[in-house]
Amino acid sequence: MRVTGVDIAEHSLRIARGASQQGDYVVASADRLPFEDGTFDALVSIEVLEHLPDDHAAATEMARVLKPNGLLVVSVPNHYYFQSYRRLMGHFRHYDRQSLLAIADQAGLILDRSLAQHRTLNAVHLYVYAGLRGLALVTSRISGQNVSAYSLTLPGRRETIYEQLKRLWFTRLVDKVPSHDDGPIQTFFSFRKAV
Repeated sequence: MRVTGVDIAEHSLRIARGASQQGDYVVASADRLPFEDGTFDALVSIEVLEHLPDDHAAATEMARVLKPNGLLVVSVPNHYYFQSYRRLMGHFRHYDRQSLLAIADQAGLILDRSLAQHRTLNAVHLYVYAGLRGLALVTSRISGQNVSAYSLTLPGRRETIYEQLKRLWFTRLVDKVPSHDDGPIQTFFSFRKAV
């Protein structure tokens, strides 16, 4: 399998390269992908569209670089998240099933299937991440260095706080009970490019 990672921030790509040297890493925005039409068999876009001023342009670009019948997996935040989370995370919008499917349809993408969501785990993650994000911002201001919510560690610990929280019993428990609900707040789907 040949894998290409794309991010608008070189800093994020350095983290990705540290995790895996295999694959290509390209600095680009999702609404201006530097690839030929029909380049990829599959694309994964997890928690991306909400950060872009023009999510329609990004969906159209993703469809453009997919091969016919190519697979796109998309996850975006549900509209039920509290409004201050949107501002905190720099999101332009949150989605429900109807709004996400409309964007996909305009881009020439056909719904393949709904994917399992872990609604309770997502809610827990939301509050934990918000707390860690606030702590990271304070730490960044004090230290003068860019600190990520995912990279915070406690004194004397090698593992990040986030990695430690992922191992808590309730996280493992909730993770075993995915919701296959296909209701109006569903925002995790796979799509196929029209042939």
